[in-house]
Amino acid sequence: MKKRALIISLMTILFLVNIISAKIIINEVEINPYNGNEEWIELYSDQVLNLEGWKIVEKNNRTLTINADIQNYLIIDLENGFLDNQNEVIMLYNKTSLVYTTPILNDISADTKTWNYCNSTWSFLDSTPGTPNNCQIQTIPKNETVNPLIKPSLQMNWNSEDIINGKNFDITIGAFNLDNKNYDVRAYIYLDDPNKVISDSYNDYDWVSSNAYVNNFFEGPGNKTGTISIRIKEVYKNLSGNARIGIKIREAYSSGSIAEINGGITILKPEGGNLNNPIENPVSATQNSFNGQVIKISSNNTNTPKSNNWFVYPIVGFITLIVIFVIILSVKFLS
Repeated sequence: MKKRALIISLMTILFLVNIISAKIIINEVEINPYNGNEEWIELYSDQVLNLEGWKIVEKNNRTLTINADIQNYLIIDLENGFLDNQNEVIMLYNKTSLVYTTPILNDISADTKTWNYCNSTWSFLDSTPGTPNNCQIQTIPKNETVNPLIKPSLQMNWNSEDIINGKNFDITIGAFNLDNKNYDVRAYIYLDDPNKVISDSYNDYDWVSSNAYVNNFFEGPGNKTGTISIRIKEVYKNLSGNARIGIKIREAYSSGSIAEINGGITILKPEGGNLNNPIENPVSATQNSFNGQVIKISSNNTNTPKSNNWFVYPIVGFITLIVIFVIILSVKFLS
């Protein structure tokens, strides 16, 4: 009897731990499909989860309710027109708690590219529904005509193992739909305030503050890729953990940027340094290969849940109390 009670208690604890550690993100979005196909949203989870009562909400409060299980990838087909082609923002709610939100997304081209979550940021890449996102910098042939209706856009990529405080590391930058001009690029790392930069950049001559642009970094027209070297400022030599990275592009020597992108980045602990602002590594949906699921959902007009809770599971504290109670109960049975 005691042995059985112990086994049941351990199984309960393992189940609750899996719930606490589960992560789920919006992983890919098609807001303007090719040839009149359906819009869709792809979710990714590193655990098996039941999403009954979860909601997808877009910027205009159009809402749909999810009633499905997810195991790795889940593709939700939408009614066309549910998502806007410009300035769209998509939010994922666990009932009334905000779990995940995308940045502002734009797609007026109606092609086969979609918005993909890659390396803690969002990039406009070839569509990969139900499979890992192709996060490599993608280019088009140099002689392809630039569409004047599509504004320039950016994407960025890096090797997460290279982001070590005290060492230089490279950020690969992709710029899309450039005109026949020269362009300056600025890459910078910050903590909470983008005006308080904690990095330096190399401009082919010397290390300068990442507040400055690297002049004539790209030469249009078309799509271009380039690499810029960054390092953390000496004053932050013991810093590691969570930070943000931003990329801006402007026409050469002009006063304002024409496109920008930002996302999360993890700075690894320097050898012999102190661990400040630690976080766990962000979810990477590009390192695994699984089969996806597809479900069809119709929208409904309910009000947006009112919550600013960014935790995946806001009842973690309650679950922790249950775990403690189960442990105490097990000890009582065994005594």
